Amino acid sequence: MLDSRPAVAAAVLLAAALLAPVASAEAPWERTDWIVRGGVSQVDPKSGDLSLSPTTTLGIDDDTGFSFDVTAMVSQKWGVELFAAPAQNHTTTAITGRSVAQYGKVEPTIQTLTGQYHFNPLGRMRPYVGAGLGYAQFSGERPAGLSLGSSWGPAAVAGIDLGVTQRFFVNLSARWVDMESKVKLNGNRVGDVALDPMIYSLNLGYRFGATVAPAVVAVAAIAPAVVAKPVAPLDSDGDGVIDANDLCPDTPRGTRVGVQGCPCDLTLKLNFAFDSSALTDSDKAQLDAAVAELKRLNWTSGVIEGHTDSIGSDAYNQKLSERRAATVREYLIAQGIAESRMSPTGFGESQPVADNKTAEGRAENRRVVLRRTDCEKPQ
Repeated sequence: MLDSRPAVAAAVLLAAALLAPVASAEAPWERTDWIVRGGVSQVDPKSGDLSLSPTTTLGIDDDTGFSFDVTAMVSQKWGVELFAAPAQNHTTTAITGRSVAQYGKVEPTIQTLTGQYHFNPLGRMRPYVGAGLGYAQFSGERPAGLSLGSSWGPAAVAGIDLGVTQRFFVNLSARWVDMESKVKLNGNRVGDVALDPMIYSLNLGYRFGATVAPAVVAVAAIAPAVVAKPVAPLDSDGDGVIDANDLCPDTPRGTRVGVQGCPCDLTLKLNFAFDSSALTDSDKAQLDAAVAELKRLNWTSGVIEGHTDSIGSDAYNQKLSERRAATVREYLIAQGIAESRMSPTGFGESQPVADNKTAEGRAENRRVVLRRTDCEKPQ
């Protein structure tokens, strides 16, 4: 029958390697000086290959007992481990064909010294593998006259530490030692027995030095705070004054406005007759509306500008524009606008806004403009 124990060891080794990435984030490295484990180990020797007689071979049964190991970490991931399974009471058997009979007892003490690589030394799941030397010493052989000599051989180990707290953990491991022992009966050497034991261990361990991640501590991920991008205040008419502060939210684009968002200039299309500065009823209605607007905006100072069309001499039109400005000023004063807030001036025909070649254009140019001088530019 083929020996399945090397396959078991290979499976444990492969499992340890596959579990290496499955771990929590590593903490910053602090040198871990010592790892100590203690528990129980099953020692399962190979048997049945030493002939005691032409028809009988020697067998050694498995046994379970106390074991311990100590690991010194020489770097973050490399360590040296000393393992020991003190004397266990194994039964030896005489195997004749299909018949197995108890032959006696033997008490081996097995030790291994291995160099180890730890895949995730500060994580919650910490697999490791190693290789080195194994040593077995035998005592308590029975029946009298049976003697097994001590033996050396290569050793391999694979295991995993499962964190319970930051320092305590549970350990599972498997070891294999390749060794042969010289067998004597009544002082006569009868041959060598290939022990090649597999050692399966379940331990509780403690880690000195650096702390590690504890077992299965679910930490809910904290979503980063969503910082809303600042939204620019709304300025519907694009005059530089936000809607919340704009007293004139529908100002035409390009109009000169003050901090309140209202036009600094108020153009009145007064229907002055040709060569006249007298106000019509329609003109007075426009001025009444202007007075209400000036009071709403708390107008403190300004200029009343008079303009004419191009018919007549420049000098005459200059005087006519000044009279028109003065007429409007007197009307505004009569409606409650303080005299000190306004000063009249005339520009004659020098600033037309329409073509003086047409009657319609000349009517557009006969106008009065109220221009604020206290109008602050929006920031």
